[in-house]
Amino acid sequence: MTPLSIPRIEEALAELDTITSKRKADEVDLAMTMQSYTERLAFYPSDVVQYVIDEWSSKWWPTWSELKDELEKHTSPRRDLLFQIEKASREFEAAEIASSEQTRQGGEELTSEEIKEHEDNLKHFGLTTKSSPDSGDEVE
Repeated sequence: MTPLSIPRIEEALAELDTITSKRKADEVDLAMTMQSYTERLAFYPSDVVQYVIDEWSSKWWPTWSELKDELEKHTSPRRDLLFQIEKASREFEAAEIASSEQTRQGGEELTSEEIKEHEDNLKHFGLTTKSSPDSGDEVE
């Protein structure tokens, strides 16, 4: 989700400026518009910004609301996926900590049912265990 560089955003906006029509504005208004759009576009992934600007099909210069709607349409699925990955990672870490704590309490060994649950948790996160001759199980 790396943003487009500021010079590249400015270049893309300048190109958009040349191919769209807009209300009359003086140089100060145009500079403020470009600066405002550039600052806001810097919060979106580079490929999404480039795509939305390149594919703008209206003959009119877009309002920020129009651009934002398009940017969000293409960015929100990525944010949702990233959130799910981070959530799964936190759940996995919590399961690992709980498993470690359970093993340490009183030096008790895990039951075969607990081991199976632990292995199922690892499989759920796409990990497996392999037996190591000197240290027990390792996560791959």
